[in-house]
Amino acid sequence: MLNQKTKNLLPLLIIFASLLILLPLVIFLIQKTSPEDAAQQSLDEEIFAEAEDYYKKYPIIELLPYLGDGFRIDYGLCELSENDFCLRVSALSSTLPHAVEFLTSLESYDISDYLVEFPDFICPFDKSSLDPSALELINLENNYYLSTLSYENYEGTKISYKLLLEKSGSSYKILTDPEFIFSLKKYPSLPSSVLTLANKS
Repeated sequence: MLNQKTKNLLPLLIIFASLLILLPLVIFLIQKTSPEDAAQQSLDEEIFAEAEDYYKKYPIIELLPYLGDGFRIDYGLCELSENDFCLRVSALSSTLPHAVEFLTSLESYDISDYLVEFPDFICPFDKSSLDPSALELINLENNYYLSTLSYENYEGTKISYKLLLEKSGSSYKILTDPEFIFSLKKYPSLPSSVLTLANKS
């Protein structure tokens, strides 16, 4: 029968024996790591760090890609500008309003903080040829106004763009291109509150 001293030492002996078996195995595995493996590990860590920064900078991507009813929202490099991040909306003309409504009604994100591209649509309106006095205007706040420009496409679907104007005296000045969604990135001189109101109108 084992005495009390031997019983107390038994757990320590088991741990020591386990270490004698495992330690050479760990050393062997560390030595087996090739320079290529180390380089790959370093690259993986760098990519992971960049991905974390990307999520912090553009938190909306936690929702993306988003598949809606007849539309899809992705993200990536901008095609229509030199910005490094855009939301890209693919939609049918009949489901375009659903995509715009989805983006402008997000509670956790202000869509005016992001550039949004609609590659399936080409705007037929040229702001330089528009007469502000012929537009129907809605006052947003102070001297800022919103107007809607609509047309029917080849499918007979109504497509609507928005335009922002500013009143100066008795005349109006067009401030933006016709857009589905206004972005602070594209119009940094305009008050963010006006862009947010315009997007939700």
